[in-house]
Amino acid sequence: MLGIIGYGALGKAVEQLLQEHNEQAIIYTSQKNISTSFDYFDYDKLGRHNLTYAYMCLSSTILPQKLGEVLRYTSTIDCYDVHGNFKEYFDTADKNAKSNNNIAIVGAGWDCGLFSLARAISSRLGNTHTFWGKGVSLGHSSAVRKIEGVEDCVAYTIPVESEISLAYQGQPSKKPYQKHIRKVIVLPKNNADNAKIARQILGDYNYFADYPCEIIFVNQEEFASVKNDISHKGEVICVGKNYDLTLACRMKSNPYFTACIMRAISFSIDKLTQKGAYTLMDIPFKYFLSERSDIWTLI
Repeated sequence: MLGIIGYGALGKAVEQLLQEHNEQAIIYTSQKNISTSFDYFDYDKLGRHNLTYAYMCLSSTILPQKLGEVLRYTSTIDCYDVHGNFKEYFDTADKNAKSNNNIAIVGAGWDCGLFSLARAISSRLGNTHTFWGKGVSLGHSSAVRKIEGVEDCVAYTIPVESEISLAYQGQPSKKPYQKHIRKVIVLPKNNADNAKIARQILGDYNYFADYPCEIIFVNQEEFASVKNDISHKGEVICVGKNYDLTLACRMKSNPYFTACIMRAISFSIDKLTQKGAYTLMDIPFKYFLSERSDIWTLI
């Protein structure tokens, strides 16, 4: 039996994907009375079930707090995406996984994840640039929702178009915060302190550190126009002498695409014999294939 830890946008996307493949899972969430055909329990019931592994579908602000608890009972796969904190997160995951004889695959989304592999390959080829958006960042949006006084939020990551042009001209890569802006659309609760919310967004989260950030407070009617937007896109550009190489993705649903990546990578878990944490760079590509796959047809 599989587990789904958390039931936000990503948890629901994993649920949908598993249902499409006639797979079963148990959902663990603090939410009550959710609408699902799967069994669901509070987090404290984790130890009651014998899980093969669990999809960690929590925001990256909560994930570090929960991962160790889940690894006590089963192996995990997640899409942690705070690049600046990744080494610390990996080391903690590795320690917890080894001490409980389990496996933790970390950063198994599109970035961190597929784009990490693209950067690794292209780092030997030329100047490498990563651009995200324009699109909705699930992690940034979720982080802002947890601030006191915030009813809801949609946070956009937007690349600076002139920087994309410079990248294709072979310019040396700049820091991500020099190539993107954040646009944060906030629906505040009644009588909320908007100035305090803005200070917390800008000052309390590594997610927003250093980035030019536009914070817009809106009413219910205005928020309705963006509330259901879950689209995103991104690209890794490598530019060398007389050539360029690009990996690009366009997704109508960020959570569904992320769920697809996590599921594809999850098939490697039972092939990993050494306990501990793994990034995608630590796993041979062939481990993602089913036993019926003929590797030679893919070369």
